[in-house]
Amino acid sequence: MPLVMPTLPTMPLHLSTAAGALLALVLLLPVIMLMLRPRTSSLLLSSWPQPLWLYLQALAAVGKKGSKKGPGKAIQVILSRPVRSSPARLRRYLALAGFPEGGSGGSLPLMYPMVEGFRLVMQCMLLPAFPVNVLGSVLGGTRVLALRQLGAEEKLMYSCRVDPAFRTTPKGDTELDITLEAHATASAPASSAPASSAPASSAPASSAPASSAPASSAPASSGYELVWRCTTTVIILSPR
Repeated sequence: MPLVMPTLPTMPLHLSTAAGALLALVLLLPVIMLMLRPRTSSLLLSSWPQPLWLYLQALAAVGKKGSKKGPGKAIQVILSRPVRSSPARLRRYLALAGFPEGGSGGSLPLMYPMVEGFRLVMQCMLLPAFPVNVLGSVLGGTRVLALRQLGAEEKLMYSCRVDPAFRTTPKGDTELDITLEAHATASAPASSAPASSAPASSAPASSAPASSAPASSAPASSGYELVWRCTTTVIILSPR
């Protein structure tokens, strides 16, 4: 007696064609986005870079090999408009940092602008103009300069730049500085809330009168002044 094999249901041709086209689109979309990524060393953004976009750029940089001599000129990423801190993100930060239930009294903790602006730091390091592979980098140190207290509802203009003067450590690794700055309108009043007390941090913080603030390469918009700066030293480990 001949063996009869059961017939498996098949997908209609039009459905299989649509599924194939959708799969091809999903696979090609990241490639297209990476081909369209910025190639310059200076970038002006109208909004924060999205995490997915940063992840795609990080994926493209996996096999990157470059020079340790620095980019030759500063790499810079600037937000073109002032933005407020995310209330939800600020609440999570205050809870994780151990602030009392009442929060920070209407002002931003010393290190909080780094939470908002870290996306610009990553974008700087992921630009093709950044001469070394960001993978394998470690934090060498952080220096914070706060010129006045910042209000939680205050709009800030963020900018980030990579210092082109790279250094070589005694161990042969590459050391560089990435500076994140926040600017506010010159007429914006400082928060009247008392200074917040945050848990101890290993990052030294300093404050100085506005007149002694170092020169800034920040947004060219008139009417803005430097109110906060964080300089992060990053060490790019060399293969042993």
